[in-house]
Amino acid sequence: MAPRRTAMKKRLLILLLFGVSAGIATGYCYIQLNKPLSSTVVNQNSSGSFQVSEGASLNKVLSSLVKQGIVDTPLWVFKVYARLTSSEGTIKTGEYSLDKTQTAITLLASIRAGKVITRTIRFPEGWTFTMWRESFKSHPLLDNKLAGYTDYSLMRLLGQEGMHPEGQFFPDTYTYQKGDTDISILIRAHQRMRDVLEAEWSSRTEHNVFANSQEALILASIIEKETAWEPDRMRVAAVFVNRLKKKMKLQTDPTVIYGIDDFDGNLRRKDLRTKTPYNTYIIPGLPPTPICNPGLSSIKAALQPITSNNYYFVARGDGTSEFSETLAQHNRAVTRFQKSGKIKDYRSTPSQ
Repeated sequence: MAPRRTAMKKRLLILLLFGVSAGIATGYCYIQLNKPLSSTVVNQNSSGSFQVSEGASLNKVLSSLVKQGIVDTPLWVFKVYARLTSSEGTIKTGEYSLDKTQTAITLLASIRAGKVITRTIRFPEGWTFTMWRESFKSHPLLDNKLAGYTDYSLMRLLGQEGMHPEGQFFPDTYTYQKGDTDISILIRAHQRMRDVLEAEWSSRTEHNVFANSQEALILASIIEKETAWEPDRMRVAAVFVNRLKKKMKLQTDPTVIYGIDDFDGNLRRKDLRTKTPYNTYIIPGLPPTPICNPGLSSIKAALQPITSNNYYFVARGDGTSEFSETLAQHNRAVTRFQKSGKIKDYRSTPSQ
């Protein structure tokens, strides 16, 4: 019995030692994995982020985090933990935020969950497509592909060959990730405009002045440029719809300005007499394309104008407009609000 008890004691001792060793090892790994990210490296990282490249393996990502000193955990510990928790998901491509409150565990969880850094780019209502192009240049984390496309080759890429890009992109704030292309944002903005225009076209008022939704978009762009005062938009729309019905020229300054190359901010009388495809003081009906990218409010106004007998309007100088039914009323309003010096900017003052 004595030898048997001795053997049992040895086995118990081995198990005890093994348990103690396992506990120590587990405690060691726990401590290492829950260390905050290296404050020195995070503070020195100007971007405050870590990029997981497309196609990168788990081992490569873990090794890079340790090699760069971002994760202050032994690589073997990091790899063992990652393998034991593989059921929590695979790593996702993208840019990830780094801060001193994170640990190896929380950072890996973020990479597996795809909690990438997102940024925004905003395109206000009324911007022209040229302004959109320029805006992309101030976002260096976007992959610049647009520079390699002309306006018309871009529209061909979007499946709209032969279409002018003006007015074809919905103004809004769009999110993106580092490495996304500027064209990917334009694809979303173009689809959004198509969806919005289709929805609004289906609920249009039957005033029978537009042959198609693109003509409505043209008028919406003019409304966008004519007034930023929300309550006036449907009234401005009514003026132009009334004029189109009567086959009167629209005579709106923003279209003239759009047709002038390198406009210097000063609209002159000679500009109103210079024939361009966009000079609505000379051409009948609508110009050939939109003159900006209008927002939802202006699109709604173009397709659902109020009913009125107004054919004229002039800016009051405070953001609102004075509307008139007759030319005599309009001329008095022009004298009151423009010739009095109360208005400095050029605004549409349609006349017969």
